[in-house]
Amino acid sequence: GRIVTNASLSIVITAARRVLGDDPTKPTFIATHHGRGYRFVAEVVEQAPSGTISESVRPGDRDVGLFVGRETELASLAASLAAARDGRLQLLSLAGEAGIGKTRVVEHFTEELTRNGQIVLAARSPEEPGAPPFWPWIQILRGYLDSIPPIDLSAFLAGLEDIAHLVPEVRPKFHSSPPPLVDPLQARFRLFDAIATCLERAAQRTPLAVVLEDIHRADEASLLLLAYITTAIPSSPLLVVTTYRDTHRNSS
Repeated sequence: GRIVTNASLSIVITAARRVLGDDPTKPTFIATHHGRGYRFVAEVVEQAPSGTISESVRPGDRDVGLFVGRETELASLAASLAAARDGRLQLLSLAGEAGIGKTRVVEHFTEELTRNGQIVLAARSPEEPGAPPFWPWIQILRGYLDSIPPIDLSAFLAGLEDIAHLVPEVRPKFHSSPPPLVDPLQARFRLFDAIATCLERAAQRTPLAVVLEDIHRADEASLLLLAYITTAIPSSPLLVVTTYRDTHRNSS
């Protein structure tokens, strides 16, 4: 008979702070991490069964390792990763309200991938207006160009001229000339195909994961490119993870 709304969490946190006498501007117990949620920041003491204090953990001592729950989401990510390594492109989306922890789940997952030698290329759609079209993919391509030696790039960059049109800094590096003017639709198709082929070759060379955060703010061109990639290279060992704010989901 109880109803949960978008405000329920903040109401409970406010009540807890009131009981604890905690000041949200100078928190002793509960800190707000904008865009992620809340964190307990007081000293944590683990008590052994014998009643003796076995360990004391202060905030920040092992901050990277502090992660609780989300077993279902992590299991889905692990299953998608296994399928990608078997040669099937995987697209997995994490949706939820602001602050629910989508970014933290992805960070926890990709930290493990990085430790195991997998390349993770991540980008975020900006909150500020004025970003150029394909901005998330520009970040992804720049990250890839920085991840391997320049001598190897020519073997994995298909359609270098078209990609240079989107990421101009590669043009002087490879003495590329601007692509000839063609029909806009043909130019967009060539660009889509060049980027898809680039990702496919990169994934075949080294396990690769692409993370696109906040795609609810992405421009239409970026979303069209995402759709093209997922259908153009279905047999590529590539994992694509997206996060987006689900503002239409009803809570009950």
